[in-house]
Amino acid sequence: MGVLSATGGYIYRGSPVEELRGTYNFGDFASSRIWGLKGDPPGTWTRTQFLDTSLSISSLGQDAAGEIYVVDYSGAVYRLRQGP
Repeated sequence: MGVLSATGGYIYRGSPVEELRGTYNFGDFASSRIWGLKGDPPGTWTRTQFLDTSLSISSLGQDAAGEIYVVDYSGAVYRLRQGP
């Protein structure tokens, strides 16, 4: 399935989630999925689905440490982190 309604996005510059570093992360309001877009090699882009959530993704944000947050339409805020 493709992206239906791209919502915001940031390049991950944090440190705890190695696999996301340098990836442009964005949400899809319509499907509730979180995607990553990475240029590798330069000029070639690969889109990867990272999460399939139950959120109505209305925005993304980033803090000073480069960590990314997802905002649900209800107002709840979640930080992206590596799973168990």
